[in-house]
Amino acid sequence: MNTEKRNYHHGGLREALIEAAVLILEEEGIPKMSLRSIARAAGVSQAAPYSHFANKDALLIEVAAYGFSQFSYALEKPKAMSGDPKGLIEHLVTLGVVYVNFAMENKALFQLMFGDALSEISKSESYLKEGQRAYDCIDKAVRHLKDEGAATVAAWSMVHGLATLMVDQKIDFTNDVEKQVRSILQFLNLK
Repeated sequence: MNTEKRNYHHGGLREALIEAAVLILEEEGIPKMSLRSIARAAGVSQAAPYSHFANKDALLIEVAAYGFSQFSYALEKPKAMSGDPKGLIEHLVTLGVVYVNFAMENKALFQLMFGDALSEISKSESYLKEGQRAYDCIDKAVRHLKDEGAATVAAWSMVHGLATLMVDQKIDFTNDVEKQVRSILQFLNLK
């Protein structure tokens, strides 16, 4: 692991700690994380994390919120090509591919974001806000095709299930993500 000290600008300690935690999470996982190792990776004193986070779980909740902000950003990048159903379906497929690729490129972060490792996560305003922002990207895309809340839940469940199965190495479609996303979304009968 790269433990070189990172400089942070005045007032950027919180962000530096979150960034260091993301790196450690992806490289070593939650069990090997400690506030001490995060502080060391951020290049600050062992006491510094406590100025922003009560404990490791409090920091991990914010790491999960950060993950959702990055996830939302990735989902917001692709824009629908046209207002016709074919263009809207292609946009939804693109979002599904972005979803799965984000999960595969950020496996530990994805598992933290959607897993049950943190019991207090439902109490975090930033986690809930950023999670809703990601969901809204999918909801908006689906509702352009089928204005039913159940369709959004179905699309999200299918794509999330595919992503989770791939992250957990239960299936391997890494070379054909778009085909798989297109295949599962056809069951929504979006026309």
